[in-house]
Amino acid sequence: MNSYLNCSIFRLDKSHHTIVFALSICGILSMGLLTVHSPNDMAHAQGNQIFKVIVQVTNNGDSDEYGAVNVDIDGAMAAQWQSGQLFPSHQTKSYTFTFSSSDVPVGTGFTAEVVYGDDSHRFAYGSNGPSNSPETVSISIP
Repeated sequence: MNSYLNCSIFRLDKSHHTIVFALSICGILSMGLLTVHSPNDMAHAQGNQIFKVIVQVTNNGDSDEYGAVNVDIDGAMAAQWQSGQLFPSHQTKSYTFTFSSSDVPVGTGFTAEVVYGDDSHRFAYGSNGPSNSPETVSISIP
């Protein structure tokens, strides 16, 4: 992906702090510590560079549950959590996780986990298939 730098100071006021701040932001951008993408860049990056996992959680119980959903990529330091989630009674909700495709080559496995209630755990397993479509796993909780 090409990177570019376009810094401008739109307004000068009597305080030199505005100039210092604007120049500091330009410096951070030029050092690569912060990357700013346009919507077109992000659409391009999502074309073939993103691996998505969709975890569908179905609560078959008579009461709502609260917890977290986790996806962990096998053999990689790429795990993501979505905590503080509501799992409504007798409903299914979907949670989407995105990873860099370079972290998840075709054939790489992953584990999806739901933690709810008083530390109850449910798991589902999948792998990155050859198609350029999201991988979907389903987990049911009581």
